[in-house]
Amino acid sequence: MEKIRKIKQGRFDVCFESKIPYYKKPVEDLCYEEYMLLQLAWADYVKRKNKN
Repeated sequence: MEKIRKIKQGRFDVCFESKIPYYKKPVEDLCYEEYMLLQLAWADYVKRKNKN
């Protein structure tokens, strides 16, 4: 399970760094679950980047 989480985290990181939408649609069109997952992934990304 940890390996899957790291793979998904890596995908989010690449999208954030490249400024490419992860879900291939505007934020306004995301469902609630997608939006919340994106928010959590962003917060984790920022926390890890600030730690470095």
